[in-house]
Amino acid sequence: MCLQTLVENTIQHNEASQAKPLEIAIYTENNHLIIQNPIQSRSDRVESSQIGLKNMEVRYQFFTDEKIEIIHTEQIFKVILPLIAK
Repeated sequence: MCLQTLVENTIQHNEASQAKPLEIAIYTENNHLIIQNPIQSRSDRVESSQIGLKNMEVRYQFFTDEKIEIIHTEQIFKVILPLIAK
C-alpha cells in the first residue's frame, strides 16, 4: 500500500521525458524498504500538502513504534520504511 503511494507521488511531483527518464530505486537494506528518486522538478509544479506522507506515518504508528524516515535534499527524495513482520 505504501509502495504504490510513494511511486505515484514520485510520478506526480517529477518531470519525466524520453531525454530525461525518471528513475525510481526500490530496494531493501537493514530490514527497511527504501524508495528513492532524483529530484526532477516539474515546470508546472504545484506545492505539495504532504497529506499522503502524513497519512502513511499515521498508518505505520498503528503497526509499529518504528518511524518512517524521509530525506529530501536538492538532489534526491528518499523514503525509508521499516519492514513490518507478521
